[in-house]
Amino acid sequence: MITIVTPFYSEKEKVFIQKNLRTLSQVENMQFHYVLVYMGRTTDRVYREIKDAAESYDFVTCLCTPESKGISFALNKAIDSQDGEYIYISHPDIDINETTIQSLADILGQASEVGVIAPQLVYEDGGVQDVYRRFPNFVDMLIKRSFLRRFPGFKNRYKHYLMWDKNPDIIEDVDWVTFHSVMIRRSTYAQAGGFDQQYYLYMYDTDFCQQVWSQGQQVLYYPRLVAMQYRKRDSDHKGLIYTVSHKKSLYHVVSAFKYFAKYLLTAHPRMQQLEQRRQQK
Repeated sequence: MITIVTPFYSEKEKVFIQKNLRTLSQVENMQFHYVLVYMGRTTDRVYREIKDAAESYDFVTCLCTPESKGISFALNKAIDSQDGEYIYISHPDIDINETTIQSLADILGQASEVGVIAPQLVYEDGGVQDVYRRFPNFVDMLIKRSFLRRFPGFKNRYKHYLMWDKNPDIIEDVDWVTFHSVMIRRSTYAQAGGFDQQYYLYMYDTDFCQQVWSQGQQVLYYPRLVAMQYRKRDSDHKGLIYTVSHKKSLYHVVSAFKYFAKYLLTAHPRMQQLEQRRQQK
């Protein structure tokens, strides 16, 4: 059984959710349950409209969590409400694809060393999104969120952090992946204790992947399977003024500080595991 989880919090996501509900209603060969979790109030119009739409389908549960609790809390509540062996987390603007989801679960079923697997994510125009990253430090985040990335020396470091040197069509284990479209096994989620709820909107995925590597499992980028995202992210192209004045960007900065404080004295878990593999050969 696969538990599909989609967190949402705004009116503009409604059209994507409604489309995915129609798509999932036509699925025939995949065992799944779909959990929609809204971060807001039960009286909000968008929640009531989605909940009413979801009641037409027996494969959907619609939950609501306080906006103040953030995405980690919402995901934990959604995941804990079901018992599927595999958990597929999908943002609202990700096109639900039965073949991709089932194939990701099949790979996890065969590869016990993998705790997290992400497909290649493409936009409607065919552009490939860089969903994989190296674990960041404070300087990397500062460069990413400011004008510094435009200068030659900082630009190279920016590219290194985003792994622009990697061929996006090659299967490879990576430090971490963004959780726009990702499959995790429930046992991995349980061992990590779920998502760390100190993260409000960002860095929860970075933190979780760090936990996965520390548990002795891998994070795998698998581009032979593809998911499509309808909207392009644009916050990465904003400057420092945007970062300090925009609410969501400030959440990112605060979460980054929490992440760095948590892992300040922690060795790189993926590098440790790769070194152990090398020594065992």
